[in-house]
Amino acid sequence: MTSITVAQRHAKRGILPVSIFMVIMLLLSACGADPQTQQQANSSKSDLDRLISQAQSIGVPGTMLKPIIQQEAALTHSSAPLTIFSGQPATDYYNNLALRYKLLAVQVRGMQTQVTQQFDYRAALDIQDLENALAQRQAQNFIEAKTFSKQLTQYQNQLAKAQYPKDYTQISYNAKQSTLALQLLGPAYDNLMALQKNIEQLQASHVDTTALSQQYQQDLQLFRNANKPEDFSQLIDQSTTQLQATADFSIQAIPYVGAAKLREFSADIIKLKQYGQNTTNYEHSLNADQTALAQARSITIKRSPAGAMPTSIMTPSTVEPTTWTTSMVLMAQGRTATRLYSMRNPPSSHRTTNLRLILLMEISCTCVRWRPITKTKRLITSLMQPIFS
Repeated sequence: MTSITVAQRHAKRGILPVSIFMVIMLLLSACGADPQTQQQANSSKSDLDRLISQAQSIGVPGTMLKPIIQQEAALTHSSAPLTIFSGQPATDYYNNLALRYKLLAVQVRGMQTQVTQQFDYRAALDIQDLENALAQRQAQNFIEAKTFSKQLTQYQNQLAKAQYPKDYTQISYNAKQSTLALQLLGPAYDNLMALQKNIEQLQASHVDTTALSQQYQQDLQLFRNANKPEDFSQLIDQSTTQLQATADFSIQAIPYVGAAKLREFSADIIKLKQYGQNTTNYEHSLNADQTALAQARSITIKRSPAGAMPTSIMTPSTVEPTTWTTSMVLMAQGRTATRLYSMRNPPSSHRTTNLRLILLMEISCTCVRWRPITKTKRLITSLMQPIFS
């Protein structure tokens, strides 16, 4: 009898916890959130995710979307309150969650519209800058402007058809690149002209410029085909190096060119003697120049005043430094004393009429500056023709 009573007591004790657990489960299931509100919250989150993905795909900057993405992550990691006697708190939580997702979605839509308008306006301004740069180059008669004129037309057509921020971003980038290329076109052209002038001056001094001329032609072709900033930047770097090399080459050639010029100078003095002119002063200058050239041992560059030609100095060991005006490539060119001679009754006995011979001689050089003697020779030859009155 006693054993039956103990067994009944143990059975009652086991039933009580189970009963309590069942009651709690019934209370929790009866007080849960409204399933419909929970479904609406999930649907609102899916819509927001879709809009964010769409905004990213059409080119809305990630920096602008970042705050919205962070807010969404905070909402996602939140949890509904625990409900025991009433499910209303949980229902309110999911209603509020759905509303917050919808508000963020409205912000994303507004951001898409705003960014599209801003990028559209920016692209239009960049195209306007390109138009201005192009007009400047066209006014300077650059035939290369045709290439950029085609680019401008292409960008304008793209702007008319653009719909998304990424479209306007690409148009802005292209327009800026073309504008920069037009800006670099000027320095590249200046380098080419300087290189061409240097070559012409070397040619006038009878220096072999075959290799330099080939380089110039190659640079010119690159200039004609260039349509991007990188093309002009590369050309500027290349031509700048070539200009420096040309200057170095010209400096090295100065002693040889100088000796040749002095020989031609001497020959012209002899021609003057044949026409009975007093050449004593010129002979003194020639002797001084020959001595200075023979004693010159080094070359240094001297900066010229603004607007003047660059110069170099050949420093003799025992005499004063001798300035060589170099006209961009450091070649002998420059100031000379100009003399005008008028001769009547020349020494030639077979001439029976008055001969007026005008000799324009630019031959006062202190080892310094003279035009190529070949020019003087041609001038002498042409002026030595008889003029009958």
